[in-house]
Amino acid sequence: MATGGTDELAALSFRELQQQLQPSWGHTTEGRGPGVDVLMVPSLSLDQSQMDLVTGAHHYEERQLFALIGLRHPGVRMLYASSKPLGELVVDAVLELLPGVPTSHARRRLHLFDTDDASNRPLTAKLLERPSLLARMAELLRPGRSFISCFVVSDLERQLSERLQVPLLGTPPDVLHWGSKAGSRALFARCGVPHPRARRLCTTSSSWPRPPPHSGRPIRSCAAAW
Repeated sequence: MATGGTDELAALSFRELQQQLQPSWGHTTEGRGPGVDVLMVPSLSLDQSQMDLVTGAHHYEERQLFALIGLRHPGVRMLYASSKPLGELVVDAVLELLPGVPTSHARRRLHLFDTDDASNRPLTAKLLERPSLLARMAELLRPGRSFISCFVVSDLERQLSERLQVPLLGTPPDVLHWGSKAGSRALFARCGVPHPRARRLCTTSSSWPRPPPHSGRPIRSCAAAW
């Protein structure tokens, strides 16, 4: 975790960190090998105007509890972050479903962290505001044997990866456009790859039911419709 001074000079960028990702991570079997640490950040990292429309957004973070199945491998340790503390009964109920591993063994390899903040904001933003909490996480994450797993990858997750100096398993936010319908069509057209016909759908903020605040100029949004 970069803390300033010479550490900042030595800090790796998001893409440099991603080069540390290993193909075998996520496929640890029978406890062979050195194992891996997984930091789960189930943040609903959306635009704040969208977050405001979701009641109790922090409850969506529990959807990623299925990822605890990774603890069935004895070599895996997991750090799970959430906005509010997870119920012990909920966690135990999930761990009891793991095949071939005692619940107590899996629980010893699971570390829970929370921000104690139920506000309708992305969990990742709350984590970035709490350096002491990030420092506690960094103490557990083994260098060269850790990665971050997220529900959504945005610039917030990029900042978290660089702050902790831990690679993130996900698409870099600056190329997410190429995975959209409009981006895929543009890429296919540039490369001469045959693709289905489509038309562009364009809207302006004046046609939205609840236009977001902006500078006063109309906002234009375009996408591809198959």
